[in-house]
Amino acid sequence: MTRLRNLVRLHDRYFLYEIAGPLILWTVVVVMMKTLQELYSVIDQVTTGQFRMGTLALYLVYKMPLMIQWSLPVAILLGSALAISRLQHESELIAIRIAGVPLWRFLIPAAVLGLALSVASFVLGEWIAPAADHQAEAVHRKLTFEGQVAGLQQRGFFRSDNRIFYFGSSVPLGNDRTDLRNIIIYQLNGVGNSEGAPDELKAGQKSVFWTATQAVVTGDLWTLAGVIQHNVGGDGEITSDIPIPIMRINLHRNIQYFLVNQQTPEEMTARELRSRIQADEHLSLPASVVLPLRYEYAFRFALPFACLVFSLIGAPMTLRFARGGSLVGILVAFGILFFYYDVMVIAQKLALSGALAPEFAAWVSNLVFGAIGIYLILEEV
Repeated sequence: MTRLRNLVRLHDRYFLYEIAGPLILWTVVVVMMKTLQELYSVIDQVTTGQFRMGTLALYLVYKMPLMIQWSLPVAILLGSALAISRLQHESELIAIRIAGVPLWRFLIPAAVLGLALSVASFVLGEWIAPAADHQAEAVHRKLTFEGQVAGLQQRGFFRSDNRIFYFGSSVPLGNDRTDLRNIIIYQLNGVGNSEGAPDELKAGQKSVFWTATQAVVTGDLWTLAGVIQHNVGGDGEITSDIPIPIMRINLHRNIQYFLVNQQTPEEMTARELRSRIQADEHLSLPASVVLPLRYEYAFRFALPFACLVFSLIGAPMTLRFARGGSLVGILVAFGILFFYYDVMVIAQKLALSGALAPEFAAWVSNLVFGAIGIYLILEEV
């Protein structure tokens, strides 16, 4: 019995040693692929000279933590597939079985490694990647919007100190002037600096928002036309609509300041996302605004545990086809990746359309493939 325990411990260390090389290799490969993807996304800025080599290198360095986080699940899947395929092809698994070690016991190191990588991925995605990604996007936005309001995108939004601004379309007028259409402005705390709007909200009123057909933005001054103020009661229902012929808002900063310094969901920690969701739900913002935030919040926890899920399904699945050699193991791994991300994308689209709860949709892939992996492991017991 003592010899068997020693053999098990030895085989655990041996397997982890075997998987270490492919794991590091595939982490590097996936990071390189993600780097090329990022380069492709900014190729226009590179060719026009907006992104100089030093700035481009800084942008990619800031993007690195997020790219590493995305690479870890793929690396554990492909690394374990390669390791098991090689061990089977060279008959080492047969020797282990002859020594009295069952194959299901061989899968435990893969699961432990997957759990360890899940924890590392969560730490990376919560405490390092959001801040680094915010720095990367700040660099990108500054170069994109610097000196040109024409950089405003269709259906854009940003937040000022106490308001959320949405606009449907934008047309540059030159001389730091832009014509915006279909504007919605949500008030967060009080009315603020809005010339033409009432000075005080009604007692007991939950919030207020404005809609406008047009806004001309000149520097930091917004001049809105066709404005209607919608007062919202404590029950979330609109209590009154007040037409306002002309309303002016002075943001005291150029619009590009907000565009450069805004935070997308990917740039926020889970705690910041939760606070944003609670604030937006309090304001009764549209589902198209809240649903992506709810999905991103749940996905922030689901993504790290893809490492554990891939270790649960990748190792037993590869064992079934390992006799075909390393190529078959790699094909099996890519097949798992293909179906996993297909399920993830479909679930995300259903969540954003409101057909599926975002909190469930973010975990669908993990639940499905994790269940398959556990079933395959139990079959080996």
